[in-house]
Amino acid sequence: MTKKIVIIGTGYSGIVLAHELLLHSNHQVQIFGLEENDGGLAYSSRDIHHLLNVSSEKMGFSNSEHGGFYEWVRTNIGTVPQFSPRYHFKQYLIDCFLKLIDQYPERLQIIRKSVHNLLRTKEGFWVVTKDNHKFFSTVCILATGNPPFTKIGLPGNDSIIENIYDPLAMNRIKSQDRVLIAGTSLSMVDALLTLHHTKHQGPIIAFSRRGLIPHTHDTLHTPALIDWSDLIGKSWIRIFERFKKEIKNHPDKDWRSILDSIRPYTQRLWYGLSPAQKMSFLRHLRPFWDTHRHRIAEEAHQTVSAMVESTQLKIKAARLIKIQGKDPCSVLLKPRGITAIHEYRVDWIINCLGPDIHACLNRPLMQNLIKNGLATASPTGIGLLTDPLGRVSENLYAVGPVCRASLWECIAVPDIRIQAEQIVKTINI
Repeated sequence: MTKKIVIIGTGYSGIVLAHELLLHSNHQVQIFGLEENDGGLAYSSRDIHHLLNVSSEKMGFSNSEHGGFYEWVRTNIGTVPQFSPRYHFKQYLIDCFLKLIDQYPERLQIIRKSVHNLLRTKEGFWVVTKDNHKFFSTVCILATGNPPFTKIGLPGNDSIIENIYDPLAMNRIKSQDRVLIAGTSLSMVDALLTLHHTKHQGPIIAFSRRGLIPHTHDTLHTPALIDWSDLIGKSWIRIFERFKKEIKNHPDKDWRSILDSIRPYTQRLWYGLSPAQKMSFLRHLRPFWDTHRHRIAEEAHQTVSAMVESTQLKIKAARLIKIQGKDPCSVLLKPRGITAIHEYRVDWIINCLGPDIHACLNRPLMQNLIKNGLATASPTGIGLLTDPLGRVSENLYAVGPVCRASLWECIAVPDIRIQAEQIVKTINI
């Protein structure tokens, strides 16, 4: 039976879902999304120094085209680096999207509208757009991508750069200007790479509550063969204790090998945690997980390390107390572990706090789904409750970051590829 499938979102999640549906079914597919969002927030940077955190050979568009990105780079760019610029991956995604549109003109329709609500009917859903147009669908899939970045939130202060991927904003920084970076994770690395390659000479301070920065990839290691299934349903503390034990039990293995061995089990381990355990993990362990799990290319790590060694860059574990004035700003930070407040006078504050995982549920569509009883918010506040597949409710699915509350490890390309395949197989049953 031919179904009418609506996909909400034109980032990687939405595009790969469309590909799987068109390739493995006879269903009609409509994708809703504004053109400026094509390819997704994760790949929005145009700076060629901002690199992928997954090697080029693993970034194929789909499992049926596992080496597709590698071949695209070789054909269109030339030499294939181990970690390609994210901008090149976005170009590759757009090319794949355009090919789908050309290959399936009778089955694929792109609707450049923002979806704000779904209304359930006996046969399916009415998809309601922001301008109040309605479209019918049998099945809906939420592929809304990453939530927006956390805002520092001082309107009118021109010394704050909220979007590091806006070249016009970053180009305002002069060579000798004093810079403060809020956040020390992946977005900070992007900001530092931009400053480095524009020959910035001024002092830089980066801070976060724990002052942790991402570790680097080690291309020589391979995941250890460890069975973690006996810990499904156990607390994250038990899992962490086992992790430390396995490092001791495998002295010939790098810690990365042990951590990567968890990956095939991560979704089931997370799904088995209670809401209280998940919130405890987010509060206590998440900064350590993020910096160890989401690693960066060696090239990027060397640049950051050189900036630290030259004393141009200082990393601090501190909490923001207050921002006063502008041109320059007076910033008050409270270092971790002491009561004294330190003041820093800087010319620019760069927001590198990253996506606000708690903002996922603030979108009008999510609010309406919850209000209408079509979806349930997770007690953690970081997304919707789903089953292990990504099913939100009958004939309503979610893929990618919106599933983090239930699946946690579902934001990287390899994870989204697998989830998209599984959802399409279920729809076809």
